[in-house]
Amino acid sequence: MSPPIGHPDACFDLVYAISVFTHLSEDHQRRWISELHRVIKPGGVLLASVHGERSWTGLSLEERDILRTKGFLFKTSSKLRGVVPDWYHTAYHSREYVLRTFSPPFTPLGYVEGGLGYQDTVVLRR
Repeated sequence: MSPPIGHPDACFDLVYAISVFTHLSEDHQRRWISELHRVIKPGGVLLASVHGERSWTGLSLEERDILRTKGFLFKTSSKLRGVVPDWYHTAYHSREYVLRTFSPPFTPLGYVEGGLGYQDTVVLRR
């Protein structure tokens, strides 16, 4: 599913996106950030999870270097090819990238490493 969704502007006080941004390509993440900003009321909250540094353990040194320099890595899996769309595989983020990419349009309220165990939790206000 790609934005837009069938909800009016500023209709939610809270949106949670658990294990959503962990699977979207960079382009799709930008689209969803914009769409979620549209549907969340001013002062409302977005709670999201990302694959932060705790989840990088299975990555190669080269992939970790990309994350340290760019802050974002999107990996496709041959076992999922043809099963899910090309833009929906596995995304990894640095904390800095998340805070830089989600704000604006959101204001970061908190970032909890391992907030969901394997995934980091991000709390943002519209």
